[in-house]
Amino acid sequence: MSTVPNTPGGATPTVPLTPDVRKSYEDMYALAEAAVQATSDGTILGSLNDSKDAIGAVLSRDNDARRNQDDASFQALQAQLKIANDSLKKLQSDIAGVATKINIFGQVAGGIAKVLSLVPGI
Repeated sequence: MSTVPNTPGGATPTVPLTPDVRKSYEDMYALAEAAVQATSDGTILGSLNDSKDAIGAVLSRDNDARRNQDDASFQALQAQLKIANDSLKKLQSDIAGVATKINIFGQVAGGIAKVLSLVPGI
């Protein structure tokens, strides 16, 4: 195994990916695919597809790095890791935005229930 130069703000990734790191990307890919099938929200769907594509590219580059065992493959994998992680950060932000909206609508629904319970006969 080889390591590539340290990325700003993060640990140096080992390439080819360690089994636990690769498994986390494989699991995230499966989760993203399941979420794509479960949503029709355009913002989230776009972010999910972008993330899924970027994660798929990480796995593909890792396959190349394992097969080739050369520095160019390792550097390509590192670049793809950054793209995938940036995509996941955007998805995380989009999901947080939806969660905030859900929270607000939940508060509105609670307010409606309170008003209707206090003035039920009108």
